[in-house]
Amino acid sequence: MKRRIAHPAIAIINLALVGFLLLPAQSLAASPPLQTPEVAGEADVTSAITTGTYYDSGWVPLAQGTCETVTHDLGGNPDDYTVEMWFQDTNATGFGINRRGYGGTDLTGSQEGAHWEQLTSDTIDLCRGPLDTAADQVRARVWIPARAADFASPWTPIEQGLTIGFLHNLNLPPEQLIVSLWFKSAERGIHHLGYGGLDIDGFREMRGAYWHELTDNAVHVTRRNDDEDVEEVRVLVAQAGPPNYDSDWQPLFVGPNLFRHNLIWHPDDMLVQVECFVPAACIHQKYVGGNEDWLFGRQGTSLQNLAAHSLNLVRWHDDQVCPQARVRIWQRSDFV
Repeated sequence: MKRRIAHPAIAIINLALVGFLLLPAQSLAASPPLQTPEVAGEADVTSAITTGTYYDSGWVPLAQGTCETVTHDLGGNPDDYTVEMWFQDTNATGFGINRRGYGGTDLTGSQEGAHWEQLTSDTIDLCRGPLDTAADQVRARVWIPARAADFASPWTPIEQGLTIGFLHNLNLPPEQLIVSLWFKSAERGIHHLGYGGLDIDGFREMRGAYWHELTDNAVHVTRRNDDEDVEEVRVLVAQAGPPNYDSDWQPLFVGPNLFRHNLIWHPDDMLVQVECFVPAACIHQKYVGGNEDWLFGRQGTSLQNLAAHSLNLVRWHDDQVCPQARVRIWQRSDFV
């Protein structure tokens, strides 16, 4: 079912990449089988795949400014799910498989990006910004992990402009941990609108929320001052098994930064996590997907051109929050 996004100023836009992807702690195979490399920009539209615990929408064409409802039929409690969303640029823009604008970005009044919302035990809505250029197709994967998170907070109310600390008490180096942050509101249900932070230039409003200051025993979540859609948050933290690729912390230059993982897998077989480091916020996912701030310009990073051997992590040209980044990749079949 398709629906038009009603108000382009606010209804714009996991892990990712961002996301926000919860991984169980287990050992991975040292030498996974090689997979067919991805052809950059190839449409590769596939049909939905559903099992008892796993759903893959395949690549879904999505018109600008619309939402598509897809049916996963997993049942049970959505709080137990993991959700992952990717975008694909099928035009000549050059973003390839990407998460540019994940959670939403407003570039001088141009509402771009994509996000998911209204997660239930049966369906999830996939939404694209009215002027987006990077998410001609979107892909959602929803599954029930075989192992629960090591730490899972209850749904916690959070006021505008408030920062809350969550004590996970795992006593592990933060580089061994994966954080998943979900939002909930009466209007959008469980969602990722404004994940990482979303500034609306015309109204000079600061929306969304993000996690930061991940340590061996705690993580913090901040809801921004003008946000309208993050009434509650839920944090999950898990120990991750050793990745098949780990870039370690690397300095980022403005513009594209090439990470050669050389796994020679099809991107469908990859679970990708990107995190930033800056002393003030420690390890964080602020402005994941990119954001434009009317005071400080274009901030954050965006993952683009995911391929069989490499990916680009683009540091936006005014960024002050991601001088260093770390990319980790696991094999999907070990977790779904």
